[in-house]
Amino acid sequence: MEGTDISTGNVDVEVNNDHTYYGNGCATTWTTGGSTTSCSTRLVSTTDNETQDIGIYINFQASTAGSGGRNQGTDNTNAPDSFCPLGWQLPYGGKDGDYYDQSKSWRYLFTQYGIVGGDTGMSAATSYPFSLLRKGGLYSWYDAKLYNLNTEGDFQTTTVNSQTRYYWMMITENLFYMNQDDGKANGRSLRCVSEFTKDSSEKPIEPLQTLPAKSPA
Repeated sequence: MEGTDISTGNVDVEVNNDHTYYGNGCATTWTTGGSTTSCSTRLVSTTDNETQDIGIYINFQASTAGSGGRNQGTDNTNAPDSFCPLGWQLPYGGKDGDYYDQSKSWRYLFTQYGIVGGDTGMSAATSYPFSLLRKGGLYSWYDAKLYNLNTEGDFQTTTVNSQTRYYWMMITENLFYMNQDDGKANGRSLRCVSEFTKDSSEKPIEPLQTLPAKSPA
């Protein structure tokens, strides 16, 4: 509920520990210092006004079902498991390797819609058929604070950057970054997939401008 202390005793920078936050998000940003208490809402809308719930944030170790901690440290490789239901998985991410541009990767999905290259800006990601939230925010166990509700949507991948960092996907109103990397103790939303296929009736989506990403600490 609004005003609940979500910070006291919750700082944990050890990436081998798994954590899940369930509650309201907060609109505070990295520059405003985050929030130590929960805020007022768990309902946000996509660009085409589809209402979705937010407020479940899972760190990398938990989202990879305990398989993505310090033992997984090689850049652009994937943790062997995920929190997703049987037959589903976290999408692949990263910038290189065997799977970053293959089926079930974010890069592969958006390539099917005519978006190529690395970080590509696009507002269509927050509309049907993707309906990805740009407003969900995150919870950071590095300082036990909530950030970025109504500012950006952050999504886990299963792909490792180093022993302490992993790749994630960020959506804002007009920008889409497929290969951010950040500390494994930050908790973000999960979007599980079974397969990525393109509806043959869909028209290619034109990419928008690309701007430098601002990665959290």
